[in-house]
Amino acid sequence: MQKYTIKVATPQDESKVKVTKDSSEYYSKLSKEWAVSNVMVENEDFSSKYYAAQAKKNIQDAAAELQEEMQAQVNIATQKAQVATEKAAELTSANKANADFSNITEAAENIILELSDHSEDVARIDSALDTKANLDLSNCTQPYVCETYNNGCSWYRVWSNGWIEQGGISAANTSGYVTFQKPFTSVDYCAVATKTTSAMNDYAYINVVEKQLVKLRLVGAWSNGYGASYSAYWYACGF
Repeated sequence: MQKYTIKVATPQDESKVKVTKDSSEYYSKLSKEWAVSNVMVENEDFSSKYYAAQAKKNIQDAAAELQEEMQAQVNIATQKAQVATEKAAELTSANKANADFSNITEAAENIILELSDHSEDVARIDSALDTKANLDLSNCTQPYVCETYNNGCSWYRVWSNGWIEQGGISAANTSGYVTFQKPFTSVDYCAVATKTTSAMNDYAYINVVEKQLVKLRLVGAWSNGYGASYSAYWYACGF
């Protein structure tokens, strides 16, 4: 901090400086005392404490006024919402039929009468639908086909109760196995086969000699016991 030196030339000048210095210290002290003083000057308070209190009061008054304004706006919004609710209830009530249908318009009354005239038809339709299957077949009590396949001569059908039907043509000049498209759950299925040719001078035949869950074995033979070179139609059904 920079310091300043006051030079004096005479005792009179020194006395003036002293008075100035003392006056400065006096007024500085006086201002500090007034800042926290409760003394009134001609019934008026000039202290900083007083003005701070006034500022605080002004802030509190403004906050209270703002709170009152906000509450007033909330009250108005609540009243409007209540009115809207009551109006909606009135409209809903106006669009409802009385218990005795006293407020039904003529057009609506005619519709009701027209519907009542068809009550027998509605009952008849309901009765007829009782025997019809739902779209998802959930009310079916009889087995129905739920899966099918067809590729040339190879085919199968699976029923809702687990029954399987399938068939095809075995390769010619073979006495081997036919593999199923749909395996059975039991070997108690029925299987038959016949040769595909219809030559009258041919006594060849096809036998089912072995059944498994996933395949069966076909053996062809001539009437004299030799192996046959014919393809065969085959069919199998069961669970």
